[in-house]
Amino acid sequence: MLRTCAAAVGGLVRDLGDLMLPQRCVGCGAPGHALCPWCIERAHALELRYPEPVPEGFAPCVAFGDYDDVLQRAIIAVKERGRRELVRPLGDLLADAVQAIVAVPGAVIVPVPSTRAAARVRGGDHMLRIARSTARELNRRTEDRWPVIAALATTASSLDATHLNRTERLASRAHSFTGRRGSSAALHRRHVVIVDDVVTTGATLSAVANVLRDLGALSVNAATIAATRRTSNR
Repeated sequence: MLRTCAAAVGGLVRDLGDLMLPQRCVGCGAPGHALCPWCIERAHALELRYPEPVPEGFAPCVAFGDYDDVLQRAIIAVKERGRRELVRPLGDLLADAVQAIVAVPGAVIVPVPSTRAAARVRGGDHMLRIARSTARELNRRTEDRWPVIAALATTASSLDATHLNRTERLASRAHSFTGRRGSSAALHRRHVVIVDDVVTTGATLSAVANVLRDLGALSVNAATIAATRRTSNR
């Protein structure tokens, strides 16, 4: 209860701060944008990325850019510091990655879910918010509809992977996700794109992709905002 109240108060303070202070770019500090066009252009490196080594079942993944400098600051800000004004610009960057990896317009967008504990601390699931923003941007760009389906849930064995090394991530993620009730019918014979903030070892994307295939997805690809240096360009 105390933690919930503290999170609510923190969110109110941030909202009041946003009203009183001019919005500044998380990358360069320039006023007027949460993420300015110059920083977006500087971060742009849209490429197919694979971790090394590639985990079994890994879904082909396009990342908008590298997880350093601008994108690293932006992801940490929206994920850990509640900077919700970054949801829309990051959703737009993710839309670029989705369009680069998905050959069939109107694929189902499935965000990688946060653990319940992480979502409580962070005031909700940041990737679900970003995924919905991505879908709105894709709907604006194309004539097709891009449904967002929260098809997955974390299991009791799932851990927040933020501070885990590669070996720990692979072990943790192997059985960390399961399909929600009704997700099999929603995904059966559908083209699916997984969306996440960062691809590192590929453990999460592999685990999620395997679950989605078991649920009947026709094809599974992935798109992320960023990729770490552990991945290679192909």
